[in-house]
Amino acid sequence: MPFKSEQQLSSLLEQCCYAGITIIGVGMCYDDFPEVIRISSKLKNVGFGLGLHPIQKRVNDKVPLTLADTLHFEEWLNKHHSSLICLGECGLDFSKWLCPTSVERDQQRAAFSKQVLGYLLLKLSYIVYF
Repeated sequence: MPFKSEQQLSSLLEQCCYAGITIIGVGMCYDDFPEVIRISSKLKNVGFGLGLHPIQKRVNDKVPLTLADTLHFEEWLNKHHSSLICLGECGLDFSKWLCPTSVERDQQRAAFSKQVLGYLLLKLSYIVYF
């Protein structure tokens, strides 16, 4: 968290609320989802979106998103769809350091397609990573 404390973040979000600013918190991997949902539930001006970013963290490394990564995504969408204001951030990233082979790019395409189908069913806007 770029803030020195939870209190500092809460203070900033409250100031935004008083100014009429709506904040959208976006979870981009499963590890982010609980925290984004928790923070958004505290203030009326903070909504949230869920998505699987094309670059996922694994231990101390970054790897491309695969179809296997999406296995539990529908469960999260079904559980929280009534509170979601958008979906994402999702997309494709074919950087040579991340996806040097066509197999990795195909896996990422399949994962992105699965997310988009979920979004279409929920009829929500989504944030796309370019």
